[in-house]
Amino acid sequence: MDASMPEKRERGSRFQIIASALLIFASAGGIAVGLTFRKPFVPLKGLEPAPDRLDFGEVWEDPQFRWALPITNHSAQDVEIKGFLGNCTCSQIEPKTLIVPAGETREVQLTIDLSPKEQGDNGSPVHDFEVSISPEVSGVTSPVWWPIRGRVRSAVQCDPPFVDFGRIPESSRLASQKTRITALVPLAKLSANSASPAFDVHIQPSTPETKDSFELVVTQRSTLPRGEIRCLISVTPELSNGRCLAAKKVEVRGHIVCDIEPSPSTLLFGACGLNTTATEAITLRSSSGQPFTVKEVRCEGAGLKAERVADAGGSSVAFEVEQRIVTPGEKNGKLVFRVARSDKREDEVVVRVSYCGVKSSTD
Repeated sequence: MDASMPEKRERGSRFQIIASALLIFASAGGIAVGLTFRKPFVPLKGLEPAPDRLDFGEVWEDPQFRWALPITNHSAQDVEIKGFLGNCTCSQIEPKTLIVPAGETREVQLTIDLSPKEQGDNGSPVHDFEVSISPEVSGVTSPVWWPIRGRVRSAVQCDPPFVDFGRIPESSRLASQKTRITALVPLAKLSANSASPAFDVHIQPSTPETKDSFELVVTQRSTLPRGEIRCLISVTPELSNGRCLAAKKVEVRGHIVCDIEPSPSTLLFGACGLNTTATEAITLRSSSGQPFTVKEVRCEGAGLKAERVADAGGSSVAFEVEQRIVTPGEKNGKLVFRVARSDKREDEVVVRVSYCGVKSSTD
């Protein structure tokens, strides 16, 4: 056998080991190159909003004020913003998510409600305003807030800043309510528009002599169904130079209720000893004075009874209610009055009843 064969085999093994090592190194290098190509996102510290865009100066009141905010990434890697936090519900931010490449700037658009709050609507033509936003970035647990502030000038003030109709019986005559509007700057015109066809609106001077004090009159146009009243009135001021400002929103509130209402609306007997009887009087009355008939009374609850004791000309009926305390603890029941109105419509009037049965030392 050739003596050089073992040496050749050993040399070949060495070459194989070196080649394998080079292959592993090359593979690792390829992985490293791949990782370098896919840049990982970095923490928040590379992001900065444009300092000159954190103050919008003095602007007119606007419920949809738009403001652009450039954001620059000073780091060497791309940063992904997964969303924005806000310290109030008065702002929207678009886009909601974005990537700011390394060394570049991207812009977000803010829509901010600059309307003063009820408690701040104090007659001052100018008030300070501030809202803060915080970008959500992976790996950052503590939010970093960017304050955006400025001063807001109002053209008019509403006192109160809403119109409240309160509780309106469904069969009542059409009602009107007012709120006072004060012009804080010289105006050429003041107009109003209702978002609901159920209400007419107009603006009139408080007195013939005044030029800066007005009344917003809201009138119920037609009969409304039972339930909550919620709509908005837009009051648009026009400046003396002809410029129309953003409309100020005035909320209309109220509740349409059944014409026949109980008094009291609930019966709370409180703590009562077992095997005793609690009594209370209750009256059903038509708010509009229309006659009605109680056709049935349902007593839902153990020991509960109701008996008619008076009838005032058909528009008011009184009952005496007895509650026998039969079980310990808090108990709830109800009285259901089925009534027929003069227009032949029938309604159910419900009165809640509650008591707490208490055991005595001898029970």
